[in-house]
Amino acid sequence: MLYWIKIAFIIVIVVAIIIGFIFWMRALEARVKENFEKWIRKNIIDFLSKYGNIPKEELEKSLLGKDGDTSQKIKEVLKESKIIFQRRTKKEIEARNIIELNSGTKAEYRMSLSWDELPSEIREKFILSDTDTVEIYWDI
Repeated sequence: MLYWIKIAFIIVIVVAIIIGFIFWMRALEARVKENFEKWIRKNIIDFLSKYGNIPKEELEKSLLGKDGDTSQKIKEVLKESKIIFQRRTKKEIEARNIIELNSGTKAEYRMSLSWDELPSEIREKFILSDTDTVEIYWDI
């Protein structure tokens, strides 16, 4: 009888460890994605406040979903925001955020990331495409 209690206890501990690991991984992934999205928002705010004649405060509110009027202004001015991920080494990725206005004005922002700092959707695209470049568009 004592033998079965020990086995049950071990199983409970293993399951608890697995569940804890899953929650930790989800929290980590949420943080990675949040940091990446902050970088993109900062790039767009910097660029549009300088070249799109939209005040930074309005852009910040709009990109956080708190100002629908400014969202319309952004859509009228912004042509696209594209992110190109280029694998430099097995563990090093360069992210380039290319922002273009309808007027043709462009800017490029760069950031180096490790494989683990990439959002899971991007890692998945690298793995599935078996290529060194992944390109996505960021919608407002």
